[in-house]
Amino acid sequence: MPDLEPERGLPRVSDDLGDDYILLGDREKYSHTLPDVEVAAVRYYCSHAEVDPEWNPRIQKWARMRLPNGQIVRGSWKEKHKSLEKVRMGRNIKYYNNGLRKQPKFAELQYFFQAKFNGEKKTCAMVSVFSDPDAQILLQSSRALWVCEYRGDDALEVIPAKWISSCVAMPPMNEPPDNLRYVCEKMGLDVASIGGAEEEDNDNFYV
Repeated sequence: MPDLEPERGLPRVSDDLGDDYILLGDREKYSHTLPDVEVAAVRYYCSHAEVDPEWNPRIQKWARMRLPNGQIVRGSWKEKHKSLEKVRMGRNIKYYNNGLRKQPKFAELQYFFQAKFNGEKKTCAMVSVFSDPDAQILLQSSRALWVCEYRGDDALEVIPAKWISSCVAMPPMNEPPDNLRYVCEKMGLDVASIGGAEEEDNDNFYV
């Protein structure tokens, strides 16, 4: 019996990065310079490359990326301009340094960008990294409760986009809310991934 549901192609504004990572729009039309705090993060990331230490990068921001597990992570760059009822809560991510599955890190995604380092195009993410989890709470909860501090622009870093593992929620730990957040992972993610499930993407036109 033929498959009655036609296979969808990639969105018009997209870039297949390989390994089931797909960069998605929105994308800025023109490249531009960055605020000093973001320039510092980019320079630190490329400090191993042969670039001028005074290099002032110009970039185009990308808003979203589909992960191998089917989730779509969304940068705060685009989300913060939407009304509250239209915001998709996908800006907080879990990632692993160097892609190694040791202790995870958590961050608020700002945006994605692409740049050439030593002649090779790289796809990167600008993120605000949460602090390491509170060791005492982690121990007392038998590693069930991960409480981290949100640090905003003081903790901006650039990471390779493919280090990102999944999207997580980071609700406030206290009332009234302060900078402490606890990690809440999407239940059933592994099962959904095995079954080939994907998060529905209604923000793009497909061709």
